Amino acid sequence: MGMGKNLKFYRDKSGLTQEEVAEIVEVSKDYISMLERDIRKPGRELAKKLADLYGTTVDALLYATIEPNKTFSK
Repeated sequence: MGMGKNLKFYRDKSGLTQEEVAEIVEVSKDYISMLERDIRKPGRELAKKLADLYGTTVDALLYATIEPNKTFSK
C-alpha cells in the first residue's frame, strides 16, 4: 500500500473529511486529495503535522504497509 492509501486510511480512521484535515494543517482540500492519490508528497513539516493529527509517527504514516486486516507492518 502506498503513502496515499496510508494517508486516506488514517484520515478515515480519524473520522475527518479532507476539508477538515486541510483546515487543521493549513493547506487546501485539493492538496490533501493530491496527497491521498500519490500525486504529491508532503514536505517534512506537513508530514509531522499529519502524523500528530492522526496520532502516529511519520514513518508509519508514510512508509508502513497496511494489510487488508488493517494491521501494520514494516
